[in-house]
Amino acid sequence: MSDVAVTTIVDLGSLVESWLFAQPQSAPENPPRWLKGGHHSGGVSVRSSEHLTVLVASLDVDRFGVLVSPVGGSGAWGQTMRTDDGWLVEVHAGTDEDFAQRVYRGEVGDYPCSSEGTSLLTVEVWTPIGVADVLWAWLGGALPDGCSRTLRYLSAEDRRRYGLA
Repeated sequence: MSDVAVTTIVDLGSLVESWLFAQPQSAPENPPRWLKGGHHSGGVSVRSSEHLTVLVASLDVDRFGVLVSPVGGSGAWGQTMRTDDGWLVEVHAGTDEDFAQRVYRGEVGDYPCSSEGTSLLTVEVWTPIGVADVLWAWLGGALPDGCSRTLRYLSAEDRRRYGLA
């Protein structure tokens, strides 16, 4: 992606974010929170999937953000990281038994294993709208139709390190 395109997207994101903040507040009573950079305190109350789209678009390359369930919610969360090619998405059920899993379009097992020599940073990249749709749906209880999640992006070494082997 060219520097001009990235600058234009960021500038457009800033304009849209300003416009969204000027709109009447119709947020959920107990909204999820967006934590830019994954900071565990503070954050922004997210009013809608559209609002989340703007927040996702504002991420710099190699930076990530996390959408967390509302206080008293399921504990589910999702994160995204911006790469040079787009955004990666991972989701977690919020339980001790779960681990953040990469989201992709396809059936279970369609995602290549990390040992297949493919750069797993480009297997499935998303747009800000796609990221927002996935994260919003996940916090609502399920992935969008046609999406799956996987641990296949982790190497065998990583699986052992995290106790997943």
